[in-house]
Amino acid sequence: MNIGTLIISINRASLFNITANTRCITFSLIDKCICIRVTTYKPVDEYEKDLYFSIAAEVEGDFIDLKCEIKIVQSTLSITDVTKGKNTTYAREE
Repeated sequence: MNIGTLIISINRASLFNITANTRCITFSLIDKCICIRVTTYKPVDEYEKDLYFSIAAEVEGDFIDLKCEIKIVQSTLSITDVTKGKNTTYAREE
């Protein structure tokens, strides 16, 4: 698995699926699972959850031999702390 291809896939899937509440999107590849983590400023509503799960579904469609999971986390840590040591495809600090 090429990490660059995975980053492009997650970025493409994220288009029009990121709200102002989204702080960052990071991912890891563990065995045959793409684990996407969305960090938000505040709790998410059902609409936002649907958007984030759409990202996972689109990425999973690009890599049919891999499973894709999404985790949504609210955090007030600095963006540097949230993304440290992780593959980051999107980050915003206000």
